[in-house]
Amino acid sequence: MTINLFRTPYVDVRVPSEEHLLHGSSVEELERDFAEYVGANYAVSVSSATMGIMLALNTVCSDEYVHVPSLIPSVVLNAIEHSGNWIKFTDNVDWIGKPYLLHTAGKTQITDSAHQVRRDQWINRDTFGRPYENPEDLMIFSFYPTKPLSGCDGGMIVSDDHDLIEHIRMLSMNGTTSERDSWKRSIVAPGWKAYMNTVQAKVVQKSLSFMDARLAIIKSVRDRYNELFKSDQDSDHLYRIEVRNAPQFILRMRDKGVNCGIHYPAMHREQIYRYGLDLSLGGYPKSEKSEETMVSIPLHYGMNVSQAEFVYESYLECK
Repeated sequence: MTINLFRTPYVDVRVPSEEHLLHGSSVEELERDFAEYVGANYAVSVSSATMGIMLALNTVCSDEYVHVPSLIPSVVLNAIEHSGNWIKFTDNVDWIGKPYLLHTAGKTQITDSAHQVRRDQWINRDTFGRPYENPEDLMIFSFYPTKPLSGCDGGMIVSDDHDLIEHIRMLSMNGTTSERDSWKRSIVAPGWKAYMNTVQAKVVQKSLSFMDARLAIIKSVRDRYNELFKSDQDSDHLYRIEVRNAPQFILRMRDKGVNCGIHYPAMHREQIYRYGLDLSLGGYPKSEKSEETMVSIPLHYGMNVSQAEFVYESYLECK
């Protein structure tokens, strides 16, 4: 038996011959359905969550410091750089597997929810201690193949501000208006090729139709992990544990048929991003320790409770 860290989908997608492969009606349908699922008024799809971060930041702020955890994928840092803003690292290691506040620009809060998609999530967005009453707030989601709402990459930005969403849409469409026929579009501003295509939308739409069932399975596995590990984690994407030596543990678990992962390297150690160090913190001890001891064990909708118990038994033998 092999238990993988993630479950990546196999999807048979049929695109009708009359459907536009780049800007088909499936994209608009997904935007409407996804906005309804999370409880937002408006949504705009993008080619990846990374581009979503860059476009969101580019729209609401420039030449500002964006505070991000050191334990984060480099793609987030690159998006901050290319949005015209600056990186400032924090020693936060608790964000992994759940939404986190990426940036506050004036009244607008930008939340990175690449690790979580839940029904009515936008309506219940009080993660950071206060309800988000500002319609200009933005939340960014990822449809990377390993995420709970999996696709062939892609992402979504939601808000209750129509004009803000349409501005981001314009930027994602090479800075043009969004008529389906390319020869009818007008150039509005310098933008990027960052829109979601029809095939991406169709894959995510299939995943969305099973999302509640997927989350129920993930919850059953996570609840059993919480019982076994005596924890209270609430992630749908990554279940984290601490071991003495992460690389050695991962190799031992692999020998037992359990694939684990390290999430993530401490990016403040990378020379290209070192200007983002906040020397007032007195270093980044949590991030540096977690880089060596934090491991993610399998958690996905392709598992069951018995497999969770097998992972735990393997952990006891390998820790």
